[in-house]
Parts: sequence; structure tokens; C-alpha cells
Amino acid sequence: MMQKRAIKPYPFILMTGVALLLTGLTNDAMAYGLTVNPDTLSINGTATAELCAGTTSLTITSVELVDPTGASHSSSVNVGTTLNAGDCVTWNIPDDFSSTTLNAIGTWVLRINTNPGNQFTDEFNVSIFVVPESILGAIAVASASLITFAGYTLIGRIRRHHK
Repeated sequence: MMQKRAIKPYPFILMTGVALLLTGLTNDAMAYGLTVNPDTLSINGTATAELCAGTTSLTITSVELVDPTGASHSSSVNVGTTLNAGDCVTWNIPDDFSSTTLNAIGTWVLRINTNPGNQFTDEFNVSIFVVPESILGAIAVASASLITFAGYTLIGRIRRHHK
């Protein structure tokens, strides 16, 4: 008599998880405006901010980083710089800001004022728990639980087989 083989859901679950991770990734490049990358980081981590001019030129007049307590930290890096249309400039957070370490948990706000009178703002969070930024980190986190589950399944089979 032919025995029916059950379809194992493990490959389907793994592929679904990988597909969800890949579709959740976004391209953080921006043609115009301010972006901080990553948008969530660990205590004392680092981030990069990028300001890109659109179709008109911008002159940076002030750069300010506001911590979760409301304290303001200024930067003289790139102040006075004129960005031509389509140009971008970057800041390293916290290195480019006066006496700043990212040790306060919560939402930080970056404000950049330009001439003509535009204010660009972006937020990022400092957290105790951080989701991996790269696809390799996400795969490592997901595969660790799958490997653990597979190990328990294998041990259960071995124990049942030896009874």
C-alpha cells in the first residue's frame, strides 16, 4: 500500500517570510528633501542625514538637531553651502553636531533651514531594540528561529523513533 506523504510547510513559510522582508524594504534615496538613514537606531548609534535640492538652488542657513528632551544641538557643517538644483549634501549624526551623543531614547528631530525660506525636517528614533537594517541581518534573525524549530522537530523524531 502506498503511503501518502504530507506536504511540509517549512519551505512555504520560509519563502513567505523572505518575500515579506523583501517587499518591506524601501529605497531611501530621495530626489528632493531631507532624509535620515536609518530611521531607527540603537543607543550611541550613528546615522547619516542627506539634504537634496530639487529644481531650484538652496543655501543652507542653519542646521539643528533636537533631542527627546527638547535640547538643541547645532552644526556648522555645510552651513552657508549653496546646493545647485539636483545636488545633495550629507551630515554624520552625531559627529557633525556640537557635544552630542545619541544616548537619549526617543524621537530626535533634524531641522535644516534654507534660503529661500524653507525648513526641512526629518525624525529618527533611538531605541533599545533595533530591527536589523540589512537583508542579511533580517535573514539571520528569521533563520535562527527556523533552525531552532527544526532542531526541536528533529530531536522529537529521534526520541519517538527510539521508543
